Amino acid sequence: MTSIHFVTSVNPKGSLPSYIVNLVVQEIPYGVVNLIDWVHSDGLISYIREPKDPKSSFRFENYTHSERRKYQLSMICSGGEELEVFIDDNIKYKDGYTVTIENDAKEHVSFTKEPGALKVRFAPEAEGKKVDIIVKVEPSIA
Repeated sequence: MTSIHFVTSVNPKGSLPSYIVNLVVQEIPYGVVNLIDWVHSDGLISYIREPKDPKSSFRFENYTHSERRKYQLSMICSGGEELEVFIDDNIKYKDGYTVTIENDAKEHVSFTKEPGALKVRFAPEAEGKKVDIIVKVEPSIA
C-alpha cells in the first residue's frame, strides 16, 4: 500500500532535531518514486483540459479508485460551452469506460468519446442548470 504525506508551511520557531530532519529528507524521494510507480501502473486521473478559462461554474471534481475508478465532475452549465476532459484510455480506462450524465441539465448535455478525451457540449438550454458527468471503468463481463 502506498501512502503519501504532505508537509505544508511548518515554522518550528527554532531548530529541529537532526533525526527529524533526516527522516523527512529520506522520505520525500520515496514519496515521489511511489507516485510515479502508481501513475505507471494505474494511469492518470481524469481532469478538465479545455477550455482553460471556462464560463461554467465548477462545483467539484472527485475521483474514487475503489468504485470502478469513478471520476465525477459537477458543475453549473454555461449554455453553448464545450469542455474537454482528459481520459487515460491507455492505462486507467484501457478496457473502456461508461459516461453517465445526471441532474437538471442531463437532456441538454451531449458528449463524444475520442482517443484520450471526452468532449462535452452544453446546449443553450443548459444555461444555469446543474450537471454531473460521471466516468467509470467499463464493468467486466463475467
